[in-house]
Amino acid sequence: MTTWEDDLGIGYPALDSQHRQLILLATRACLKIDSDTRLADADIKHLLLDFAAFVAHHFSCEERLLARLNYPALENHARNHAKFTDSLISCIARIDTQSVTCSELCVLLEDRLIHHILVEDAALRPFLSALPDWMKTGTSDPPRAPCPTHLEAPELTWIGTPRSANQGHGERKIASQ
Repeated sequence: MTTWEDDLGIGYPALDSQHRQLILLATRACLKIDSDTRLADADIKHLLLDFAAFVAHHFSCEERLLARLNYPALENHARNHAKFTDSLISCIARIDTQSVTCSELCVLLEDRLIHHILVEDAALRPFLSALPDWMKTGTSDPPRAPCPTHLEAPELTWIGTPRSANQGHGERKIASQ
């Protein structure tokens, strides 16, 4: 059974959060697979389909982020995502025909997922760590200085009388106190 450990983090909070969720889903599926000898069980297939959907979502998010950041090895990284996804879909499809084993599924779900995070995604760490912190929060713009809720201005008083619209070019001055 796999659990999240800090050394699995790649330094980008949104992706790390998704990695935690992937590990949780993979672990749940493997626990169910280990406790039930019938792989055709609808609960197992449902767990695997949930896992596959989240994998697709995660890979899409990760690839969009890397494209936006001009990650130089994006093409290779996306190829690795496609291989993982193809293997996963193939295993799920083989459940109905009983041509996939419990251990094959768990190796794919846990071992290959952990390998992907520890090796392939860990290669992103130096690239992502060079980003400013504001970019790691998922916002697209740098932070702006906070707007003050009130401005302290010096008190101003009129010297003389203010001119009205009917008056000529009388003189008025403003003085700070």
